[in-house]
Amino acid sequence: MNTRKIKSALNKKSIPFMGIDVQRGNSVCETEWFIEFTEGTIRDLIAASNGELSKDDFRYPGGDAENVAEFVEMLPNLKGVSA
Repeated sequence: MNTRKIKSALNKKSIPFMGIDVQRGNSVCETEWFIEFTEGTIRDLIAASNGELSKDDFRYPGGDAENVAEFVEMLPNLKGVSA
């Protein structure tokens, strides 16, 4: 997973985001990515998830490549969802 792939996955699902912060890894820890969403986007994602997501799911929206891939995959598609 890299920043370009994260952006692409979010865009395919029509999910707006404010930014993606990258914390580069070193010999002690892995590289981590953190996705920033507006409160409105978080509300829309929770509503579109039909109870599968809660505010708690957005407290730590990031992590290593595997965690970020799983996080983005579980987000609902907002295409066609009216704000």
